[in-house]
Amino acid sequence: MESSVAVPNRSCGTCRECCVALEISEIKKPVGVYCDLLCAEGCSIYQTRPDECRKFDCLWLEGQIPRWMKPNITHVVPWRNGVKGPDGQTVPILRMSFNHHFRHDKRVMRWIKKASHKLMVVLSDRSGSSCMIDGKIAAAKGHDDDIKDMKLTVKSGRIVGVETA
Repeated sequence: MESSVAVPNRSCGTCRECCVALEISEIKKPVGVYCDLLCAEGCSIYQTRPDECRKFDCLWLEGQIPRWMKPNITHVVPWRNGVKGPDGQTVPILRMSFNHHFRHDKRVMRWIKKASHKLMVVLSDRSGSSCMIDGKIAAAKGHDDDIKDMKLTVKSGRIVGVETA
């Protein structure tokens, strides 16, 4: 996917985890399954790939995630985006998308818990999503759950609470 600004000595190489873990609505690719457009060389439509793929930034490539957490080793794809807070401000969150090979590696989970003390971490896989704040799951939903809204509590630019409705 190579859309991130890679730091020296980091490249996708044979990693294709983003092509498994992420949901790409434009081509109706669900989270946690191999993309139908993936081939031995990578993306078969790389030059015309969907915007969701084009805009994806892998935090491992950017050097924001430890070297040992390369996605094709841990089966966890780290990326970030923002959500709108109650006052309309964009609040950064860390997203960790797991593919079906992830086996709850204790080292990875310790790193995620530590990160959740700095910002909300959204953990996603085929079964649904969970929000972790300060090392604890604050809210969770399955892909089939009918959750209309998530109310965020933000203090000093950081999400400190989440409720589902």
